[in-house]
Amino acid sequence: MKLSMIKIVAVTAALIGGSVANAAPVTSWNYWTDLNFTGTPTFDGSGGDQYDDDHEISWGYDRNSANLDDTDTSSSVSRSGLTIGGNLLPFDSQGDPQVPGSPTGGGAVTGVVDTDFDFSLDAGEAGYGNSLTHWNNTISSSFGTLDSASLLDELKLSAATPYVGSQKPVPSIVFDFKFEETPNAGVWDSDDQRYECADGEQRPSEGCEDIWGYFGVQSTGIPFQYNGHLYAASVLVIDPTNPTGSTPIDFLTDGECAALELDSGCQGFITREARTTPVQFGFMVSYLQEVPVPAAVWLFGTALIGFAGYSRRKAKKS
Repeated sequence: MKLSMIKIVAVTAALIGGSVANAAPVTSWNYWTDLNFTGTPTFDGSGGDQYDDDHEISWGYDRNSANLDDTDTSSSVSRSGLTIGGNLLPFDSQGDPQVPGSPTGGGAVTGVVDTDFDFSLDAGEAGYGNSLTHWNNTISSSFGTLDSASLLDELKLSAATPYVGSQKPVPSIVFDFKFEETPNAGVWDSDDQRYECADGEQRPSEGCEDIWGYFGVQSTGIPFQYNGHLYAASVLVIDPTNPTGSTPIDFLTDGECAALELDSGCQGFITREARTTPVQFGFMVSYLQEVPVPAAVWLFGTALIGFAGYSRRKAKKS
C-alpha cells in the first residue's frame, strides 16, 4: 500500500476595488484561473521513466513509447499519471457553446460568473476552471510511483457589473491532499475474513479505488470584502451533466479517511482502477451583506466586541 501527499496551494482570488460603503453589490465578475504543478515531485522508487512539468506528472514505462490513454496495455509497458487541462465542458459558465478544452497541456481559463444572492446555485453562477485528470492505468510493481507533489491554483476576480477600480489580492488558502494507491484486491480484514476496499466493500472484478483526501481546510464560504460588501467564495466540483447541481468537494467514508491516515470527516475523491477520471473544478461567489464601514475597522470592531464578551465571562467566573 502506497501513501503519498499532494499539496495543493489555492490562491483563492484577486479582487477589484476599494472599500467605498453603500456602493451597489457586484452582480457579475470577470475571472481568470490557472492550475500548475509546482516544485519537485517525489517518487517511491526509481524504476521506470518518471516525468514532470507544469502540467503533467507521470510514471511507468518509457514515456516516448507508452501513452497515458493506452488503458488496455500490458502492465509492463503501461504508464499512469496526473495531468492538468482546461475546461472540459462543451459550454462556458454562461451556457454558451464552446470547443471543450484538452485534459492535458494546462493553460489559464477565463470567463464571466454571476453572483449568487440566494445560496442556491443557478444558471451562470458556477465559474468553470481547470481540470485535473488521473490516468489510473495498471502498471508493473517494478515501476516507481508518485509519492508527493505540489499544485498551485490561482483565481483572480474583477467586477464586471458594476465595473469599479483596480486590483488587490485576497489571502490564499492551502489544501494538503493525501493520495493513496490502493491494492487492487483490497486489504485483508481479519474480522470479516475477506479482502475489502477502504469503504468495507469488495470489488473483485473492478478493483479498489485510489483515494484523494484532505482534512480541516475551509473550501466553502471563504469570506472576502469588496467595495463595501462582504462575499464568500466556495470551491466546487462541477457536474458536467447538471452544472447547477455542482457541489463542494465531497466527504469520504470513515474507512477511506482512515486509509489516508486522516480523521473522520475528511473530504476528497476516489478514482476507479484502470479508468481515466477527470475532475472539473469550479467555484461560486455568494453575496453575504453590506459592510457600512471599511473592512479593517469592521474587523477590528468585531474583534473588540468578541474580546469584551470573553473578558466579561472571565470576570464572572473569577
